[in-house]
Amino acid sequence: MQPGPSNRADGPAVLGGPAASIPAVRRPTPFYLNLPVYVSVVALFAAFVIKTAVHQIPETDKVMGILCGTKGGVTITFDKIEVVNRLKRDHVYDTILEYGTEYDRTWIYDKIHHEINQFCSSHTLEEVYISKFDQVDEQIKDALQADCNRYAPGIEIIAVRVTKPSIPDTVSANYVAMEVERTKALVALERQRVMEREAEAERVKAVAQAQRAAETSAIRMRQLLAEKEAARQQAAIDDAIFLAKQRALADAEQYRLEREAAALHVKLTPQFLEYALIQAVSNNTKIFFGDRLPSLLLDQRAALRGAFAAYAPRVPAEASGLGAGLEVEGEAAGEAANAAEIAVAQEGEG
Repeated sequence: MQPGPSNRADGPAVLGGPAASIPAVRRPTPFYLNLPVYVSVVALFAAFVIKTAVHQIPETDKVMGILCGTKGGVTITFDKIEVVNRLKRDHVYDTILEYGTEYDRTWIYDKIHHEINQFCSSHTLEEVYISKFDQVDEQIKDALQADCNRYAPGIEIIAVRVTKPSIPDTVSANYVAMEVERTKALVALERQRVMEREAEAERVKAVAQAQRAAETSAIRMRQLLAEKEAARQQAAIDDAIFLAKQRALADAEQYRLEREAAALHVKLTPQFLEYALIQAVSNNTKIFFGDRLPSLLLDQRAALRGAFAAYAPRVPAEASGLGAGLEVEGEAAGEAANAAEIAVAQEGEG
């Protein structure tokens, strides 16, 4: 029995033979034969992943020796700037895929130079070195974070620490001299403020003392015025009492004199006057005898009657009350006067 035709090529084809025109067919390689290749690829991938692992803890990048020029043209140097940053866990793959493992080189080391130069070029040396130095770290941090949020959201800028920049020696000497003068000015200003506060305290103390003295004087003055007013009122009361008493005494004396004068007006009648004359003559120890003695007495009686008649109309009306009481006394005095005249006449004739 002859074997049939086969698809396998048992050996090289003989030139010119019938098998030379038929191509050789290769059978597929079994999976177990390719397993080492698969293992090698997985191992290489695992090694790559392990080798390029990213730290997800905060790290500090230090940028040294940054030169920049201020707005006035002075070149200064920031010796060291520290940037504390962190790569967010959710953006690790995208950040590494986009910028590689050295992502901080692009967005921190290189970017910090640009931001420092931008800040210095827009500010003077005095602002960078003194007045606005406390704002440098915040402005650099905000600028870095703004660019990272836009282009690399996985990078978080936590803090920026900036050291004092180095300036030229000549400028530094000027600033030192200026600081010395400023310190002297501050000391003088503080001394002046202290003196002003002391003067103000003395003024307040003097004002308080003056106010207390004024209040004390006012109280004393009010007290004296009250005492004087009380004394004036007491004197007024005493004067009123004395005046009333004196007025009462004067009125009483006036009334007494008026009553006495009225009584005298009623009492001084011609008969009473003759009676009084006769008593006065009878009481005289010396008696004169002569032809003219009776006529002398009669002339005196006539003179008294004429004076009384002339004075009688001026007797006040209030004396009329006393006239009735004294009428009897006047008549008795007249009778006594007549008896005395008769007796004297008889003695003269004898």
